[in-house]
This record gives sequence, C-alpha cells and structure tokens, in this order.
Amino acid sequence: MKREFLEISEAEAEYGGSTGWWRKVVFNKTIDSYRRGDRVVFKRSDIDAYFASRRVPALRETAGAQARA
Repeated sequence: MKREFLEISEAEAEYGGSTGWWRKVVFNKTIDSYRRGDRVVFKRSDIDAYFASRRVPALRETAGAQARA
C-alpha cells in the first residue's frame, strides 16, 4: 500500500523533478505541503491534483473537438 504522505526525496523519486524544484514548490506554495517536525511532506492527492491541473490535451483530443465545432 502506498503511503499517503511523501517526503521531498520520495516525491522526487516517484514523480521526478530535482530536489531544488521540490523545495521551490514549497517556497512558492505551489503545492500544499505540511510540516512533520523538521521535515516537509506532501500529500499524494495534492501532488496528483497539481499535475492533473497542468495537463495539456493531446492533439487528437483537440482535433476531434475542432472537427465537431
């Protein structure tokens, strides 16, 4: 079973990106983060929601919509 909360190193390994990018995400408050003692953690569902919101439709999806219009 996957853990609900991920530390920066775990998020980096699972989702990609550098440690610096994840720290920037925390600093800019791009993705909700939580403090656990001296560690920063992310909720897996918050990361998934962030990446889903950044989705760019594939060309085949946009071409089909244009043909129907």
